[in-house]
Amino acid sequence: MRVAVGRRPGGCATTVTVTTLVVSPHLDDGVLSCGHLLLTQPGSVVATVMAGHPARGTLSDWDRACGFVAGDDPVARRREEDRESLELVGARPWHLDFLDLPYRETRAPDAGGTISATDIARRLVELVHELTPTRVLIPLGLLHPDHVLTHEAGVLLRQSAPAVAMWAYKDLPYGLAHPQLVTPQLDGLQRRGVRVRPVTVECPTHAEVKRDAAARYASQVDPVMNDLGRKAWEHTFLEGSEEFWQLTEA
Repeated sequence: MRVAVGRRPGGCATTVTVTTLVVSPHLDDGVLSCGHLLLTQPGSVVATVMAGHPARGTLSDWDRACGFVAGDDPVARRREEDRESLELVGARPWHLDFLDLPYRETRAPDAGGTISATDIARRLVELVHELTPTRVLIPLGLLHPDHVLTHEAGVLLRQSAPAVAMWAYKDLPYGLAHPQLVTPQLDGLQRRGVRVRPVTVECPTHAEVKRDAAARYASQVDPVMNDLGRKAWEHTFLEGSEEFWQLTEA
């Protein structure tokens, strides 16, 4: 893989070797948003934030839309799907225990119904110290509240681990279904004193491999595609769909 940060037209990319940690809000976001990149970085870790188990027997409306019924364990199923998907792109899963938004909405604030960006950032700091990656990727934080929350945690992580290179990635397929959301997020980071520079990642496009990896999230593919549209879903696998920005001090 060849990477160029803020490359000028006609400039040469610089070859670098990196160890990558992708912070994923849900069990599928890492592959959907960074699948092509992960295929160039064997041994990367995808840490999913909202991968916690709710109380036994809990089913959310999203679970029901995905076809789960009473007695099923949706999180166990999704974790297994995640392991299978990440194996295809050469990455390893790391599942954190924060609850997905639909589960939090059924709980009282003092029983796990409320989590903060600080809570997540604290756990991510521990993870960075444990894995010692040279690069961390966080979502740009588009549309979904869990994506926004994970993004905010990533910004806090950057402040706590300044020695680690940090990139933001465009949340897919959200960023394709709602492209108007991308620029305001980038502008917001710069207003907060974060310098944002586009990163050109030159690597082979493995559309069919990424598509196969995404298909392993079988319990969620159809609802996500129906929710965001087939066009955005299909474009998620094409060359140029993945976008990244380096985050540094302004």
